[in-house]
Formats: sequence, structure tokens, C-alpha cells
Amino acid sequence: MPVLQRCFKIACLLLVAGWPLITAGQSQTPTREELEQHRMQLQKDIEQATRDLNATQKNRKQTLGELRLLQNKISLRNKLIDNINQEINYINGDINKANRDILSMQRDLDTLKVQYARLVIYAYQNHSAYDFLNFILSSNSFNDAIKRFEYLKQYREYRKHQASSIIETQGLLKKKIANLAGIKDKRNETLTAEEKQRGKLEDEKTQKDEVVKSLKGQEKGLTAEILRKKRENRELGIRIASVIRREIEDARKKAAVEAAAKAKAAAAEAEREKTLASANAAANKAPAATPPPTAAPPANPPHPAVTAAVKEPPPARAANVLEATPAARALSENFEANRGKLPWPVAAGFILYHFGINTLPFGKNLTLDNPGIDIQTNKEATVKAIFSGQVTNVNMLVGQWMVIIQHGQYFTVYAKLSKVSVQKGDKVATNQPIGEVYTDDATGAGDLHFEVYKNGTPVDPQQWLSNR
Repeated sequence: MPVLQRCFKIACLLLVAGWPLITAGQSQTPTREELEQHRMQLQKDIEQATRDLNATQKNRKQTLGELRLLQNKISLRNKLIDNINQEINYINGDINKANRDILSMQRDLDTLKVQYARLVIYAYQNHSAYDFLNFILSSNSFNDAIKRFEYLKQYREYRKHQASSIIETQGLLKKKIANLAGIKDKRNETLTAEEKQRGKLEDEKTQKDEVVKSLKGQEKGLTAEILRKKRENRELGIRIASVIRREIEDARKKAAVEAAAKAKAAAAEAEREKTLASANAAANKAPAATPPPTAAPPANPPHPAVTAAVKEPPPARAANVLEATPAARALSENFEANRGKLPWPVAAGFILYHFGINTLPFGKNLTLDNPGIDIQTNKEATVKAIFSGQVTNVNMLVGQWMVIIQHGQYFTVYAKLSKVSVQKGDKVATNQPIGEVYTDDATGAGDLHFEVYKNGTPVDPQQWLSNR
């Protein structure tokens, strides 16, 4: 009897403890799904870069744009390889976890089988009706006999349940092993994908080296082009600074005129009230009324520092003549609120020259300090305003058009246009066409120079534009 009871308790504990181990390995990691989504996005970006590169390579000569595209493609490829490596790490973790679960389930199954074997042996040794009746009739009372009968009944049911649990656990174990095999196949596929991407990366690096070598062969012409670009940037900067200074000066003069008008109106109103008061006093000739008694100061006045701390207003926005009106201030605040979310001025393209110092792969210490970004795009591409505002300047510069749009204290500059469809004073909306990009005869591609200014200071336009 003690043996049966111990077997029953042990088997129940093992059965209960085993279920969490069987189901624990079936959860999925959402982070891995995010990795797969990011991987697909990177592959789309690489495909787009490949299309841009193929279009650029159709030009009559190798250009810096081809090098920029190859560098961008190599960067995307490295990110994709890193993403695949992270995914492989997750898969390896899944494999290790599955192996641990299988080992734990196998131990549980072995234990269940040993316990069930003991039950079977005991049942075989006591299978006769005589033993069954003897066990019942040896009871001390009728209630004890009923309990023994129920115990034997439950024991038989438990033995059947134990056999079913073993069969079910074996089925789950087979599924877990099959799932592990699937995970290993996934890892092999991912490793193959990584190897393939590394091969493409090496090919792209070789292609980049060939382009750099070709560009160095064109060093004289490209150096002259960069020097010309520097001169254009200087002239453009002078023109933009002049336009913004004029806008600031006009806003300052307008604010001064409005302030003078308000002061004159206030003085006239004060003089009118003074005259009216004198007339009333002369008409009434009544003695002055006794002023009311002055209220006594409080017994314990609050400390000045405490009063100041309580009544201190929130920090106010710095005064700016370009935000003198509520509409101009609201426009500035809306422009700031959309930082990093503004649309690109052209539908397609890539950045040829970034904001700030650009180090070039040819020439000795040849650099270009760019106040904006240069976007290489499609031939005759439409240029659009990135935000609503007012056109403050439309002018010709070095045979190309330039448009400046004001957004409160911010200005956006669209240079190197072959055509314009707006004029000074026009109100424009976000994504409204304002012109057509200039097409470079040497490359056959569109070339747009784009800048963003805050109160006369250039800022990085790429930080304001959305990710494609």
C-alpha cells in the first residue's frame, strides 16, 4: 500500500510539473519579427539604390554621383548584414532553448515511463480477483471498505491517465524535435543569405574602387568643377544673406512703425482723458473727497523670494522681428513641429553633397563646405515647396533660377532651377510645385541645391526632411 501511494503522488507531481516545460518553448519573440521587417525594408532600399545606380551609369561618363550611390549602397549592405547576423543570433538562441526543452521533456518522459512500469508490475503481481477481494474484505469497517474500493478505482483510472500522458508527451516531443529541425533549416537559409550578401558587398567595394580610380583620372576636370561649385555657393550665400537681411530689416521697420503708431495713439488717448478730467473738475468745483484709509500691511508678509517663485511665469519664446505677428509665430512653430517629417523637394533622388564639410576622394585635401544639400534627381524633375509659406525672392543666379520661401523665422532655398512657376509675394502650400530642376548636360541628370535657414543661419536640411 505505501508503495502504491508513493507512486501515485510522485507521478502526479511529475505530470503537473512537466506541462510548463512542454509549453514554455512555444512562445515567439516579437523582436525577431521586427528584425525581419527591418531586413525587408533594407532590401527595398538596396533595390532602389540599385535602380538609381543603373540610371546613373547610363550617363556619358562616370561621376561623383555614381560614387555616392555606391557608398550609400555599401552602407545599406553592411546594415543588412548586421541585421542578418542579429537574426542568426536570435535563431541560435531559439535552437538552444529548443534543445533544453527537448532534454527536459525527455527526462520527464523517462521518469513517467519508469513510474508507469512500476505501476504495471504491481498491477500484474496483484491482478487476481482474490487479491482484490482480500484488500477490500480486510477493511476494519464498512466505510474503510468503501474508501479502499474508491482508491482502487482511482488507481486504475490514474494508470490509464498515466499511459495517455506518456503517449501525449511523446507526441509533443516529436513535434518539438520537428520544430527544431525547421529552426535549423531557417538558420542554414539565413547563413546562406548572409554569405550571398557578403559576396555582393565585395563586388560593390571592387566597383567603388574602380569608380574612385576613374575619378582620379578625371581629377583636373573634377577639381575645376568643385572650385566652380565653391564660387557658386559663395555667390548664393551672399545673395541669400542679402535677401534675409532685407526681410529682417523690413520686418524691423514695420514693427517700429507699428510701435510708433501705437505710442502716438496712446499719447492722444491720455491727453484726451486729461482734458476731459480737467473739464469735469472745473464744472463741479466740488471739494476733493477724503481718500479712504490705507489698509494696514499684513502682520506676516510673504518672503519676496517665495512670492517670486510662485508667480514666476514659464520661459517665454525669444523675441524675433520675423515673428512679430501671431500668424508668423504660428508658422514658425508649425515648421519646428514638423522637424524630421517634412517632404523632400523632389519626388526621387539622392544626396550628392551633404551639409557641412564634404571630403572628396580625389585631389589633395580637396573639400567642399556646403551650406545646404545637393540632390541629384531625374531629368526635368518637378520641384515642390516643403512647407507652406510666402515667396520672398525669385531671382536669376549664374543662368539658373533661385526661389526663397519664408516660413516665419525660417527660410527654404531652392536653387539651380531651369523654370519657375511662382513669383515674389505668392502664398504657397506644402508640396505645391514651384519650378523645374536644372539638368546637368555632363551627366544628363537633374541637380537641385536646397538650403534651410533659421533667422539667417544655415542649418542641416537633412535633419528636417523625412526618411524616404
